[in-house]
Amino acid sequence: MRSLSANYITNKNLEEQSDSWIWLFEIRVSSTLRYYLTSYTANISFDGNFYRAYPLKLHPMKETRTGELQETQLTLSTIGTRVPRIIHDNTGLVNKKVIIRLVHSQLLAADPAIEYESTIISAGMNDKAATFRLGHFNLYSIQIPRKRYTPDDFPAIAE
Repeated sequence: MRSLSANYITNKNLEEQSDSWIWLFEIRVSSTLRYYLTSYTANISFDGNFYRAYPLKLHPMKETRTGELQETQLTLSTIGTRVPRIIHDNTGLVNKKVIIRLVHSQLLAADPAIEYESTIISAGMNDKAATFRLGHFNLYSIQIPRKRYTPDDFPAIAE
């Protein structure tokens, strides 16, 4: 039987720890206002930003029968009045960017393993939680160009 190095075993054990991977969320409300949240049990400092521990959950993305990836959902607890007020004052945060990062707790000085930019498509809120549907707008639903042009609109081309 082949023996494994101590370094390999240490890294394998890091991978299997339940708290080894940390989700970080940057919610861009405006060009100057950003919220940094993490689903980890403690506050995290990463890449010069302070991510506040907050009760939130990123739901897994599911694939449809046609192979398309659906939007994912992000659920935040609405404990207190601050989060509902921020959501309400910013029209549900619809069209705002969310940067999702996955980092390892032992490698906070390194680049994130995953970095994904998404857009809040829609939002819903009740007395316990706010749920955001994250994804990208369906480009097939946008009429491009918005106005149809004919050769009569451009006489120089029509000749």
